[in-house]
Amino acid sequence: MTTLRNVVTRSAAAIVDALENARTQHQLGGLPMLAAPVVVPRQERTRLARIAELLRTALLRLRGDDPWPGDVPRPPHFDDLLSSEPRNLPPLGACRFDALYDPASGALSFVEVQAGDPSGAPWVDGIVAALSSVHVLEPWMKHADHLIPAHLRHVQRTYREVWRGQDDPLVAFINEDGSFVRSDHELWAHLFRRHGVRAVCADPRAFTWDGAHAHLDGHTVDLVIRDSHDELTISPGPDATRPLRSALQAGLPRFNPFADVWFDDKTCFVDLWHHADRFPAEERELIRRHIPRTERVTPDLTEYLRQHREDWVLKPADGYGGFGIVVGRDVDDSRWSAALEEALRKRTVAQFYVDVPRVAVARTRAHDVEWRDQHLTVSLWCHGGEFSGAYARAGDGKVVNVHQGGGIGPVVFTDEW
Repeated sequence: MTTLRNVVTRSAAAIVDALENARTQHQLGGLPMLAAPVVVPRQERTRLARIAELLRTALLRLRGDDPWPGDVPRPPHFDDLLSSEPRNLPPLGACRFDALYDPASGALSFVEVQAGDPSGAPWVDGIVAALSSVHVLEPWMKHADHLIPAHLRHVQRTYREVWRGQDDPLVAFINEDGSFVRSDHELWAHLFRRHGVRAVCADPRAFTWDGAHAHLDGHTVDLVIRDSHDELTISPGPDATRPLRSALQAGLPRFNPFADVWFDDKTCFVDLWHHADRFPAEERELIRRHIPRTERVTPDLTEYLRQHREDWVLKPADGYGGFGIVVGRDVDDSRWSAALEEALRKRTVAQFYVDVPRVAVARTRAHDVEWRDQHLTVSLWCHGGEFSGAYARAGDGKVVNVHQGGGIGPVVFTDEW
């Protein structure tokens, strides 16, 4: 039987060329890409879909009716953006759940939620297109999920039902010039245009506001899909983005609710863990089985954490990109003590360490492909409350992220091996 590994090895040059063409076409810069999909058995899709949808339900139950509950501080200059969006804007409409994963055993441990500004889907759809162009990969790639069409359907449904929007809207993807993920949002706009939607990617400072409509280069913008609240609240900040902020405060339709930023804070997992007994049985089982114990770092907890260094990982509560994470078993006692002191000065969570096997993945090297045993994470996507697919990231270190050199690529659910 022909295996994916054999096919990739024999067709390495064609695969590398296809990925490099995609890199050039979509200006992907140095984005590390997997040279082959991560293949997962077909029946596993049903299980992962149920888990992702159930986690979404549990998170919504945790938050309740308050758009910003709990003890998570609101970002600066944020309240008017939050209050300007309608209460019926679908929460967790487009979101991804990142988890450590072992395809062989099915072990799955969620490490964070990306809801306020989930990214990566366009890159992966672009990689799917590149790998699908290599004929010998067709038996596997025909099973790949396409995340952007699912995203587009949910955007269009939300625009129609919540905002009562007009036909043929101009959609602006908001992303600062020079941002690392600029290519992600440029590609997002490109893929929307491929589906017949007028879409552009724009810097948040490029807008004008006439008191009734937001404009870009003389064109009226009907809907914005933002990358991050940071651009409007921190840098470039409120003054530099005043026209766009004014439009949003006046009710300019937007996607990715600002209220969803609350879910990005890792203290959500602390509350899920500690209040699991309040949840219905199926959600309670999900929390206990698939979410590692997570705690707020407090003075009362630090001595325990100091004595059990190898069992814990420290994470900034509102961090991203793998930055600021300290894995206890990867540092000595001195470095761990320093990390604990730093954790007390910032909002930090401690998450129980999960040891997962390394998985063989295909990585490009110059004009060749090599198979490496690396740590694997999967990102499970939901759009409109329904599972829509997954992508994978793999890297040598225990912290796996494209910001840390991890390769990104599609997950396909198939029994074709």
